Amino acid sequence: MMNKKRPKVTSVSEKFKNGTTHPFSVKTDDDKIYVLKGIHDECTNKALVNELVSARLAELLELPIPPHSIVELTQDVISENTEMSLLNFVPGPCFASVYIKGNPRINPMYLESITNKCDIPGIVLFDQLLLNTDRSNNDGNLYYNPKKKTLMIIDHTNIFGGFQYWTVEDLKQRIKIPPLIIENLNGKLYRYLVPYVYGNSPFDKIEKRINSISNEDISRLFLDIPLEWGISEEEILTMRTFITHQISHYKEILPQLKTVFKQWKGAY
Repeated sequence: MMNKKRPKVTSVSEKFKNGTTHPFSVKTDDDKIYVLKGIHDECTNKALVNELVSARLAELLELPIPPHSIVELTQDVISENTEMSLLNFVPGPCFASVYIKGNPRINPMYLESITNKCDIPGIVLFDQLLLNTDRSNNDGNLYYNPKKKTLMIIDHTNIFGGFQYWTVEDLKQRIKIPPLIIENLNGKLYRYLVPYVYGNSPFDKIEKRINSISNEDISRLFLDIPLEWGISEEEILTMRTFITHQISHYKEILPQLKTVFKQWKGAY
């Protein structure tokens, strides 16, 4: 995950129509197609670190997320693309997810057909750990992979309470006991997920992964953050403190979910 040579963007294919951070499809010199997010007028350095930390935590928890990388975007490539130029893209390291052909418009029919329904409770809890406010009502933040018939999670710009402009003080104020959960649990996409959080122990799988996480694992979430993103040591420390707190107190998060996920019958 760390200290790898960064793939270099060789060409830009297109700008995606959806997404407030204006992601682009790009090709790189490692012969892959990525969905790229970079720093520009409408996407901050915090958005990129949010994506990176979220992707690493999802992998640590063995949740279904596309492989990711830090890729290098040059001024020459930016200058050749009118849309990137108009957004004043900043050359340098960008966050990129491997492009997987699929459908971002999840509906109950897709959910009924997926092969990884057991991951849905983990996705719900993952969002609470990071205070990801954007999944509940955003049609583009769950992704259907038709080749494998799996549900995947994408787009984690708005973690830490929904901000790509968060400050150290913002995160400190969100460290609470019991831990905070997102306020929009009743959003459309979460209502689609309700039937798949049921029985006595739907969170067993994700709990086993959480219980296996060490302090060293959490520290590795923050290794090799590109210096060009301008994330301070204090900001990194505060992110680590927040995530450590949420993970350490996840058992106090679960009872708060029962108001929505009423088919979960077990006690907590």
